[in-house]
Amino acid sequence: MGPINFGILFALSEFIVAWTIAAVYARRANRQFDAMAAEIVRDVA
Repeated sequence: MGPINFGILFALSEFIVAWTIAAVYARRANRQFDAMAAEIVRDVA
């Protein structure tokens, strides 16, 4: 296996950051945004 340089580590860190942001958003969406959408549906109906 060859040397690991900064570029490779940076490229791999992008995947970690993207998955972390997606997980945080999904958790917030399940808690907050779904309740807001349900409230809007109740107000319209």
